[in-house]
Amino acid sequence: MNQWLPGKTIIRDVAELAGLVSVLADPLVAIDGVDGAGKTTLAKHLSATLGWDRVDLDDHLEGDRRPFVEQIRFDALEKAVEPRPMIVSGIHMLEVLDRVGLRPDFLIYVVRMPSTGIPTDLDLIERDINPELSEGQPMPPVVGGIVPGKVTRGLWTYMHRWKPVTAADVVFAVPD
Repeated sequence: MNQWLPGKTIIRDVAELAGLVSVLADPLVAIDGVDGAGKTTLAKHLSATLGWDRVDLDDHLEGDRRPFVEQIRFDALEKAVEPRPMIVSGIHMLEVLDRVGLRPDFLIYVVRMPSTGIPTDLDLIERDINPELSEGQPMPPVVGGIVPGKVTRGLWTYMHRWKPVTAADVVFAVPD
């Protein structure tokens, strides 16, 4: 049990994760997490291990990724995730799937976790699992005089509204 991710099963091994999802009948497996957490790498390894197709949300973007969700070509994405079993990875996963009328059968939230056991995106995770900590804070705090950009504000809002850590079936911890 990790104090920063209470009640969550934390997995660090792709083979163990593959064993969990392989028993599901024709699932849509979704992988969520912040930029740079290791979602695409995990999706590639999981896809290769299981022999399943995978889709990366980044492959369905138009424009400059800001704001991320509005830049997705939803018609192409919807067709791409039709065959099952399927692994789909990207940020804002729950919101994106909701826009095409889908829900994952299994949700994995990826975090970078150094040997300290403290996830590197703890500020965002706390926004998810402890919303009272950020009630009335529509935007992330200014840290060191740096005003957060659109991507940070978007993630801040996403974590509070969609709660992907809370919704996740497992957390996959990538060593930092």
